[in-house]
Amino acid sequence: KRYNFKKEKRNYIVDFIDKQNKVIYEIKPNIRMKDKINICKESALKKWCINNEYNYKIITEDYFINNFTESNFNKLPNEVKQRMKCIYEKSKNKIN
Repeated sequence: KRYNFKKEKRNYIVDFIDKQNKVIYEIKPNIRMKDKINICKESALKKWCINNEYNYKIITEDYFINNFTESNFNKLPNEVKQRMKCIYEKSKNKIN
């Protein structure tokens, strides 16, 4: 997938592709969703998906906050748990 940003053509590498179900998953933090570069990427992704009969889903930290149980969380490697805790704390502070 290619997209233009600041008059320059760039390659776009998606995070995950589920070829069996024809779904592309992108992981983005909420804070970056409105960045111009991510808007350009999403536009390119949307066009590619239409042309190739795929769907796409953008996953933010909200997904993890709302869907992870404590038992799922405890099965993760320590490094991942630490990063997720940090994301959770940052998002919690924005709400308050």
